[in-house]
Amino acid sequence: PRSLSPSSVGMMAEGGGPSEATNNNALDMVVSRRSALRAALAASIVAASVTVPGSKFLGQAEPATAAESDPLGYATGYNVAPGKKVVLPDGTVETSALDRRKYRALTLPNGLRVLLASDPKADNTAAALDVHVGHFSDPAEIPGLAHFCEHMLFLGTDKYPVEGDLDNFLSLHGGSSNAFTASEDTCYYFSLSQEQLEPALDRFSRFFVAPLFTAAAT
Repeated sequence: PRSLSPSSVGMMAEGGGPSEATNNNALDMVVSRRSALRAALAASIVAASVTVPGSKFLGQAEPATAAESDPLGYATGYNVAPGKKVVLPDGTVETSALDRRKYRALTLPNGLRVLLASDPKADNTAAALDVHVGHFSDPAEIPGLAHFCEHMLFLGTDKYPVEGDLDNFLSLHGGSSNAFTASEDTCYYFSLSQEQLEPALDRFSRFFVAPLFTAAAT
């Protein structure tokens, strides 16, 4: 998932190395589409899930009221930011009768859809974020751009500019990360010891707020 190939990226020179001109064009395209990516993240075409040992995060949610009709936004489509946190009622998430974990679904004010899962028996904690942009969103002139963007997000953000900062942090706390680009989605995820979830989420979240996309990282 996080390995580049000439066929998937389409940015290799004949000698096998990256073509500087092509990579610069690709970087320019990534930067120019960054605002569009942010808009996609802010509008609820993004889905996120977090697995949390225990119930600390579940206890912070506010119950939805009966007056909040159509909390998932099905009637108006997914491109709706409610402007407030909407917590779906208990039982909204369908589970197996043998599944003893607790779940809570909610939509954040910016439209980000979140699924929280609590398993007190879990040793580690994990999080994933899915962006509804994949290979099918690549411009015709630069095939592989979505996959290229996937890699670039790991190579520095405004708050954590050092390349690979998240992976370095995770390795210190028994964790790891990865990502994959599919036809219509790109998914990023990580896991680590449960005590370090919040600092890991802080690093992870900056991927989708202010990635640097530096020329040096290409």
